[in-house]
Amino acid sequence: MFVRKLVSGLTVVLIGGSAAALAEDGVRYYQDGGVTYREVRRVVQRPVVETRLEQRQQTVYQPQYTTETVPTTRTVYTPVTEYRWEPRWHNTWNPFSSPYVAYHFVPNTRWDARSEQSQQTVTRYNVVPQTQTVQVPVTTQRVVNEEIVSRMPVQGVVPAGVATTEVARQTVGGISKLENDPPRDSGWRSGQPSVNR
Repeated sequence: MFVRKLVSGLTVVLIGGSAAALAEDGVRYYQDGGVTYREVRRVVQRPVVETRLEQRQQTVYQPQYTTETVPTTRTVYTPVTEYRWEPRWHNTWNPFSSPYVAYHFVPNTRWDARSEQSQQTVTRYNVVPQTQTVQVPVTTQRVVNEEIVSRMPVQGVVPAGVATTEVARQTVGGISKLENDPPRDSGWRSGQPSVNR
């Protein structure tokens, strides 16, 4: 018997202490329309990602083509033809006649090399660095505190030591005062005509 009273006393003390602690940490009890509500406010940390554009200097390499005319030296080969007399044997394979030598006027061609100057167009490819301003997206992440409020009706007795506040009931939307309202009983079920009040 003593042990039960001791355990129940400790339980009441622990429940009362935890309720008071919750009340200090963001728990509030209030009454609205005769119903007691328990409101819990807690702060949670939520990550927020933000992206903004920043202007930065950037070096870009652009291709550049230049055309110029330069003098060049080239070697040109030209044919030179000379005629000369060459001896040739005839009837060397004929057994019925005697062979003999005859001279023929034969052209002889050779190639002479000579150098000549000419102008040649040359296109050069270069890469030129250029500095330009560009907008670069920068993403940052930060943590913000967000308050979450949850309300629920309380069944039973409010813990001791927790004060409750009365909240004024406000009418949101609808009609708060009815005048010349229609009859509440139309009489269509009972078969009797309705009477305006």
